Amino acid sequence: MFGVVEKEVHRRLKKIEQQEHKLSYLFWECTWRCNLSCLHCGSDCKAYTGHKDMPSEDFLNVLDQINKYDHEPTIIAITGGEPLLRKDLEECGYQIRQKGFQWGIVTNGFAYTKERHHSLLSAGMGSITLSLDGLQHTHNWLRNHPKSYEHALNAMSLIASSHLISDVVTCVNKRNVPELEDIYQTIRQSGIKAWRLFTIAPIGRANLHPELDLDSHEFTALMHFL
Repeated sequence: MFGVVEKEVHRRLKKIEQQEHKLSYLFWECTWRCNLSCLHCGSDCKAYTGHKDMPSEDFLNVLDQINKYDHEPTIIAITGGEPLLRKDLEECGYQIRQKGFQWGIVTNGFAYTKERHHSLLSAGMGSITLSLDGLQHTHNWLRNHPKSYEHALNAMSLIASSHLISDVVTCVNKRNVPELEDIYQTIRQSGIKAWRLFTIAPIGRANLHPELDLDSHEFTALMHFL
């Protein structure tokens, strides 16, 4: 339990943090298109949508506005949909670096080939987050594609062989709670050092699949595992 002094120090630090309001991360949802149709997708992304991708010039203009002010180093996290579907992703990344920002992507790994890996590194990509949602059967079920696990492991191997800041993120659901230890060992053996776990938010397509939600016993098991 915090004492009176510790609580006051914490209160003052939070007040300073709120006043400074540093911009550490800026997320760019660069497309709603995706090459998979995952059951838990909160944005209900599809291969073809009625929404055009945000023009890179518009987002780069946002960075110009940020650069008008003194700011701490900001990391741009490019998400989607699946950002690898943008043919101009490398050019976007290069321009982001030219404007003084670091950048990385969040990907399902399905289109993460050796060639794309090297082109992204050449464009200045410094970080990457890869999704792995279970062992083969469970991952393929959630990602709704019979080869998604194979592609994810291939991407993991490429990422682990580089000097990228990287992590793997897992969507914990009823089917993969018993697999958590095996998922951990798979990631550990790949050489990737960081793993993040999250639970389902019942929005978008995930709202149609209540069987993904953990019950109280499963959630407690997750906490014990952590």
